[in-house]
Amino acid sequence: MNFYLSSVYTLGFTVYFFALIALASFFHFRSNPLQENKVFWIAGFILVLFTALRPIGLAPDDLAYLEIYSNICPFFECYKLIQSSRDYGWYTGVSFLSSFIGGPRAMLMLSAMGLTLQLWIIYRLCDKKILSLVFFIPTTYLLFDFTLFRAGLALSSYFLAIYLLAQGKKLWGSSLLSTNFLIHSQGIFSIGLLPFLLIKNKRIFFFLGAACLIGIYFQFAPSLSFLEFLVKSDAATYLSQAQAGLFTHDHRFPMYGLLSLAMTVLVFLTREKSLIQNPANDLAFSSILLGLVLAWFFSAIATLELRLFDFYATPLVFLAGNLKRNSWTFFVTIVLALTLFLRLVFLHRFIMG
Repeated sequence: MNFYLSSVYTLGFTVYFFALIALASFFHFRSNPLQENKVFWIAGFILVLFTALRPIGLAPDDLAYLEIYSNICPFFECYKLIQSSRDYGWYTGVSFLSSFIGGPRAMLMLSAMGLTLQLWIIYRLCDKKILSLVFFIPTTYLLFDFTLFRAGLALSSYFLAIYLLAQGKKLWGSSLLSTNFLIHSQGIFSIGLLPFLLIKNKRIFFFLGAACLIGIYFQFAPSLSFLEFLVKSDAATYLSQAQAGLFTHDHRFPMYGLLSLAMTVLVFLTREKSLIQNPANDLAFSSILLGLVLAWFFSAIATLELRLFDFYATPLVFLAGNLKRNSWTFFVTIVLALTLFLRLVFLHRFIMG
């Protein structure tokens, strides 16, 4: 894509993000839930439109997805439900939409639909809606809905499962968790959220989390040879990279991950004072711990380590959206969101792909 056009989109999105920060600050100091709800949906609608209508080639993985799309047949032309050896839900969705929307725009439309579902769930589960949207953009949107379309749709299903569990609909929520891998293979560990919900003791939470970080930093984790027996063809590329020694110096947890964990610990320690009571809170804490355990288990393959942590740590957005009106936690959330945003947009050129 033309560099000048990409720069214009980058600038526009950055202005949009800073406007959200300003709005979150306004509603933090002048609470007005009714007006905040309206602003949330206006801002969300802008984000959905951007997702559906943006140019192809703007995100760093767009060219790879163009190649994937070239092998997808519109459903009403070939009537094939199964068009891939995995990620059936995503392929079927793109195939169906391609029958009505010409070209690869169908991928963006499906991403926009998944994003709409995520925004609705945030609206239902979060009290501070604009603050949650600010945090959502660098931790979820830019990583998944904007870039990794298949994982983004699986994340929409994961959010829906969390919402159903928070509403006490355990059967439906568990069913979504156990079938999430049908949308994207990264979702295969979603069912692991359930056993982590059984951990109620704070000491066990901290011990398990600390043990995982120690294991990652000092390489007390499953070896690459052991993972070869578990990692299937879905992750063959990452496995071959690890075997070639590409990740030899990457057995450390990234700084941005440590910042996210630091916020999680801060909120966890002060949850009675800092969090509005909401059943989504326990689900978020459990999911983040699940992500850290998976990061430790796959730390020999750095790409898998980071992708799994990023995926299962996204419910941190629900914690950000359920913070009480406290200036310190608000400031920490804004600074972390801003740091993660600048890291993605400028350091990794997430929009100017």
